[in-house]
Amino acid sequence: MKSSYKMLKMGMISFLLVFSSKNCVGGILASGGESGTVKVWDTSNGKLIKTLWPRSKTRKPTVRALAFSPDGTRLVASRTDGRMRVWDTSNWTVLKTLRNSSAGFTSLAFSPDGKMLVSGLKNGSVEIFNTSNWEVVKTLTGRTRRGRGKPTHVTTVTFNPDGTLLAIGNNLGEVKILDTSDWRKVQVLQSFDLVRALEFNPSGDILVSCGYGAEVNVWDTTNWKKLEILQAKSESEGSIFSMAFSPDGARLVAGQKDGKIIIWDTSDWKEEKILPGHKRVIRSLAFSPDGTRLASASFNKTIKIWSTLDWRMLVLLGGRRGHKDEIWSLAYHPEDPELEERIRFLQQFKSPGVRITPSNGDPLEVKKPFLK
Repeated sequence: MKSSYKMLKMGMISFLLVFSSKNCVGGILASGGESGTVKVWDTSNGKLIKTLWPRSKTRKPTVRALAFSPDGTRLVASRTDGRMRVWDTSNWTVLKTLRNSSAGFTSLAFSPDGKMLVSGLKNGSVEIFNTSNWEVVKTLTGRTRRGRGKPTHVTTVTFNPDGTLLAIGNNLGEVKILDTSDWRKVQVLQSFDLVRALEFNPSGDILVSCGYGAEVNVWDTTNWKKLEILQAKSESEGSIFSMAFSPDGARLVAGQKDGKIIIWDTSDWKEEKILPGHKRVIRSLAFSPDGTRLASASFNKTIKIWSTLDWRMLVLLGGRRGHKDEIWSLAYHPEDPELEERIRFLQQFKSPGVRITPSNGDPLEVKKPFLK
């Protein structure tokens, strides 16, 4: 595969960019909006590749969740109107449209082997799909009720890295841990009044949860004890809305109600940096597969791409062809076919300071943006 390499100079700083004749270097990013729209972006240049699910003019069937299959061949989006759609990423054609007439979809996650897709529903249930035929093979029902008969609903679902556990968050503040071999309940963690987000770290020994409060709970998955409570440095109540671990697990980032992004160093859980972010709620965060970029999506209708080498904003996605309403979900395409070639090129400028971890898990030291 042919590639070209180029230095882009910005004032006193030069950045190394890698351009592919076939694949976009910044990565392919999918985003979902409040009116049901799904868009696919080339984050290296900010260009819109495709609008997959046109905007609904009569209602707002929010795309609450997006996920690429682990092999990158499928993209799935779920909406609160009870519809889910599957696309072939080679040509962006629709492979399947799934419907649930009784409840809207709130969340989804692929198993690490790609054989299962799990979706959370507004009625508190979780549906498990076989991805070979997209049939529901099991439904886990949620019976818990709250207050005056108000039913629970699933807010988020996620697998641990080896696929042996499924974590389910709901509006009661519960985090249910299930064994995926028989779907029995392993543990129930009480997190907040409502669980907004759950994330396992790449090694699977840590689970983090956030809810209405300005805190993040850090759980040890070997004994399910709480290790840390991370406090958001924000004056706004209910500030944490989204979280993501870097691919090497060295950082945890969180998006706040006031639009700021907090970055924690996971070696000691100390706050590393706060990015100005957006002007409104950051509803979704996603790292690129190689960990060199972070995408943040906001209710202010924009997506920002950040360099994790120096935390500069590289690209702003939006404008005339962008979302016309609040952005709720993001997903990076998992494969970067040119990653190894790019890393070999970066090795020419190797020096201590910045760590990139490729998909094989071996750390690599690369140089910071070059000074003139």
